[in-house]
Amino acid sequence: MRIPFPFQAETQVRRMWKPKRIAVQEAIAEVNADPSAFDGAWVLIAGENSGFGRDGRRNSPEYSDSQLMPALTRTLLEAGALGTIQHSVLPMKILDGHVVSWDQLPELPDIKLQDTQYDEIRSRVEMGEAVELEFDIRNWFKMGPIKYHNIVGVIPGTTYPDEFVILGGHFDSFDGSTGGVDDGSGFSPGMEAIRLIKAAGGAPKRSIAMILFAAEENGLVGSQAWLADNPEVHSKIVTMINRDGSPSAITGAVVPSGWYADMERIVEPLLELNPRWPFSLGQSDYPSLKPVTPGGTDASSFSMAGIPTFRFNTETDYSYARAWHTLYDLYSELVPYTEHQEHSAVVTAVVAYGIANLDEPLTRDGSYLPDGIFADISTTSGARVIASLDYRNAPLQTANFIRLFEGNGGEAPGGGRGGPASPPVGRIADVGGGRINAVVESEIQ
Repeated sequence: MRIPFPFQAETQVRRMWKPKRIAVQEAIAEVNADPSAFDGAWVLIAGENSGFGRDGRRNSPEYSDSQLMPALTRTLLEAGALGTIQHSVLPMKILDGHVVSWDQLPELPDIKLQDTQYDEIRSRVEMGEAVELEFDIRNWFKMGPIKYHNIVGVIPGTTYPDEFVILGGHFDSFDGSTGGVDDGSGFSPGMEAIRLIKAAGGAPKRSIAMILFAAEENGLVGSQAWLADNPEVHSKIVTMINRDGSPSAITGAVVPSGWYADMERIVEPLLELNPRWPFSLGQSDYPSLKPVTPGGTDASSFSMAGIPTFRFNTETDYSYARAWHTLYDLYSELVPYTEHQEHSAVVTAVVAYGIANLDEPLTRDGSYLPDGIFADISTTSGARVIASLDYRNAPLQTANFIRLFEGNGGEAPGGGRGGPASPPVGRIADVGGGRINAVVESEIQ
């Protein structure tokens, strides 16, 4: 049998909440209208799946499927369904699911089939043919809690051993593959950088630490725990350099303007290290906002604590989507990019060693904006302004400023309500984390 509703990616959760809720309700009504039709049947779920289990990932509003789908799952179980089948395309994503408790383990199997297999079954069902399916399903459940372990390697500093330059990456991956790309391609150059420094007899003034974080894919568990366990170190971390992405060659970096003079001297040996990947150093006069919740990689845990982070610019022709959380996340994907990775390891070693050897640590000034709400305004001509919005003392003015970009024109001249609203001067591009990103598109700028 086929339940006609889409199973959308979790990133669309807010936009999809209402139509998904309606679709689930309709599906439950369909099953209840004729339970016998689902007895002993495999149920096809329409729409491409996102890799997560049918019943969502976590029991939180962030993941709507864990709020919506269990009711349908229970209805199917009561009707006697054998399981559900989701549509997948290559490279197939295999992520994780949601288990409420040891006493409420999943009972209804959830199968992901390649699109060609799924479409063949669906077409036969739609033509009225009887299709017999057999699956070999093996699941193991282990009583928690599960212990996670970070791996930390340190070259002690000779002058300031309690100050740190941290290289980071995560060594966990989803069970569908081995994590060769995500994040083997990220942490391996850092490990090699540490080895190169030691092999060259390096004795940095500050300690250089390489941390392989656990459980990044489960919500940055490892990096959050490490920071929580080491609060006394936060103010002593000069910077955290994270690598989490495709196998690639480092080609440069953009740093706060207050770092530029020091970094220019540090990267001078890299400018012509490899003609294939010349190093380019840029500077930014625009501080970042400290995130208030963990983001998509371990660097955000350090940013939340106000610790300066930066990432390298890289070059590669590898398609990260091919391996990201898919069955292709394998070591073999890295082999054609050996030279890229080796180059990145050398660059990482030079930069980490150079920062560790500075007479004074890199300044934290200019890395982050203070707490508050800010308008990040860019014009179509390329200009950019970050302005603080005094929402506590001037909430009306702040609201009117936002309305200018939303298209409501702001408050009428003189504070009155009459007369036509002025046209918008642009658009709100994004809102989140205490910042309103606006683009000025008016001809009058």
